Amino acid sequence: MCLSSKKISGRTNLTLPAKKAKIYAYLGVLLDRTNTEQEKAKDIYRDYLNTTHWNLDADFLKPLKEFLLRYILKTEK
Repeated sequence: MCLSSKKISGRTNLTLPAKKAKIYAYLGVLLDRTNTEQEKAKDIYRDYLNTTHWNLDADFLKPLKEFLLRYILKTEK
């Protein structure tokens, strides 16, 4: 949202990266600069269970978790 709101003279809009590229960049910053570590940022090597990279207990996820739990619990009964 921040990038899309920026106005630069001579440009009508900025090209925003795809979600896949955002995740790659995010992990690229978190991992060491070695080739072996940077390989882990690629899609096929990502570890989505690594809690140092993915905080599933973040406050902004609470509404989603509550919705999913309500839905899952309703369908399991």
